[in-house]
Amino acid sequence: MLRVLFLIGLTVAATTRSSAQGADAIPFYVDQGTDWTATARADFYVRDQGSRLIALSWMQALKQRNGLPFLADGLSRYGYLPNPGNKASLPIGFHASGPEGFQIVGMTCSACHTRQIEFDGNMYRVDGGPGLVDFYALLGDLDRAVGDVLASDDSFAPFAAAVLHSENPDTADLEDLRRQVDRWYLRFHTLVVRALPKRGWGVGRLDAVGMIFNRLSGLDIGPPPDFMIPENIKTADAPVRYPFLWNAPRQDKTQWPGFAKNGSDILGLARNVGEVLGVFATFEPKRQGAVINFLNGNSTNFDGLSELENLVKRIGPPKWPWNIDAALAIRGKSNRHELPRPQ
Repeated sequence: MLRVLFLIGLTVAATTRSSAQGADAIPFYVDQGTDWTATARADFYVRDQGSRLIALSWMQALKQRNGLPFLADGLSRYGYLPNPGNKASLPIGFHASGPEGFQIVGMTCSACHTRQIEFDGNMYRVDGGPGLVDFYALLGDLDRAVGDVLASDDSFAPFAAAVLHSENPDTADLEDLRRQVDRWYLRFHTLVVRALPKRGWGVGRLDAVGMIFNRLSGLDIGPPPDFMIPENIKTADAPVRYPFLWNAPRQDKTQWPGFAKNGSDILGLARNVGEVLGVFATFEPKRQGAVINFLNGNSTNFDGLSELENLVKRIGPPKWPWNIDAALAIRGKSNRHELPRPQ
């Protein structure tokens, strides 16, 4: 029972803030079972599931409206947690895939399902826990940053120089880059302006189901070349908190409405395919005669999804990180700083 109540108890007893989620202090990793090892954790943080959000070189060249690089703080301003092992300064749950110089930034499930809680000056890491992140703000700010770049030739020039590594890029290269960015922005901006509600979802909340349906019905199944059906995109205005992942593979149903069948590897794969499409996997099905080809033009990493499901199976429910007998002995004390230190 204490294991199950860990998050509730810590959240009540501790100071939990979105800023704590992005703090740089070395965390105390709570006990989540012998199967959950440091190697498994490191894999969970970066495993490529096929998400293809934006070119790394573009993201590195983008600016915030205050003039700082978009990646200046490693996205900690949105609550994402630092990953010291990432060479591209990307946080936990973000990865760069592809050959050097042509890498694409993608997301994996640990971006939204890793929790960090601050208590009495200590940071406690809960893998698979509901993240305190602001995905709404990230989407909106990324949309604005690319929109600002495309606003004029003057604003596009420094961006192109950074991406192409030349102050005077070849005209053909410049025009090709502009076409690529225009195409990316058309699809991303269409989703953002039609799907995001005027009021944010709130930190640690997301209408994932609405966004997945919007992505599939509005951006992926239309006619070439852009594959869009914009009128299918509806406001994603039913946000809920991110769920914890431990025991998820064993559940008979998933998603907050409980409509998605679950409980086997095949059903788990279907669940995870929906998840990766929701975080911008490339999906461009094409009709070939009487058959629709769903695999070509599909960046979903099925091997990666299978391995992520195996990793999730290894994440145990977190154990209360204090000596229980000592905690019970002083439970009448009101000062939270008098709780025992983690063992």
